[in-house]
Amino acid sequence: MKEENLIRKWLDYDLTTEELKVLESSEDYRTLKHISNVASGVKAPAFDVESSLASLSLPEKEQSKKSIFNFTTLAKIAAVLVVALSVFYYTTTLDTTVHTQYAKTETVTLPDESAVVVNADSELIFNKSSWDEQRNLSLDGEAYFKVAKGKKFTVTTAGGDVQVLGTEFNVRYRDNKLEVTCFEGAVQVNSGTASIVLEPTHKVVIENGKISKKYLDKMKSPSWIAGESTFVSAPFVDVIKEFERQYDVVVETTNIDVSALFTGSFKHKDIGVAIETITSPMRLNFIKEGKKITISGE
Repeated sequence: MKEENLIRKWLDYDLTTEELKVLESSEDYRTLKHISNVASGVKAPAFDVESSLASLSLPEKEQSKKSIFNFTTLAKIAAVLVVALSVFYYTTTLDTTVHTQYAKTETVTLPDESAVVVNADSELIFNKSSWDEQRNLSLDGEAYFKVAKGKKFTVTTAGGDVQVLGTEFNVRYRDNKLEVTCFEGAVQVNSGTASIVLEPTHKVVIENGKISKKYLDKMKSPSWIAGESTFVSAPFVDVIKEFERQYDVVVETTNIDVSALFTGSFKHKDIGVAIETITSPMRLNFIKEGKKITISGE
């Protein structure tokens, strides 16, 4: 006979002597016996029928119980609502952060339909909930902005602020150097006590407190948007750092002057062609081993 049937019969006091011996030999019998002993020692509380009936005729007590129940229920509902509203407020007021990895770019559409293309190894932060009142964001790295017309639009970097109403411009802040290029409209750059207004095809560079303005050939957008990094009289170390960002590699140098100025460009699609492009003009050699590239002088 199955053990379940024996237990059922044991509970009903319907076991034969043979069946009881079988059950006693099972592993579960000791547990059953212990439960039975504990249960036998439990006494039911005294119950006064007359006083219980009398309490049913007292509406005040019943009303009191209902009131207590209703208050408790409402308190729980209120607590849930407070938590829900707190979570809603917290999540809707959080900043939105866009962080790009090496060799990656990302296009972001802001709440006012302004567009931002974020270059590799960069971070952009803005708040959607307050955007209608203040079109403010912060940038560490490089990004190209195509701003919809509206209220003042401010890009904050550690090197200064860039303010516009509706225009297209590029902001780059790396290694304590701020570079702002205007492609359409007008851009105001504020850094310390200095304030510079840029018109299309003009660029400002701010580094170590020094401000320099440059005129560029007519361009509709920065070259990196089209997958190419361009440099004009840039220290070779800056070229190397940008190469590392675009290809997610580590570049080491030996026996070369990384402060030497470089003018040229490299594309972001073919690492073999790109490394040739930046080393050949300077008569440098290179060795590529996985994600490590060593550049050396002759």
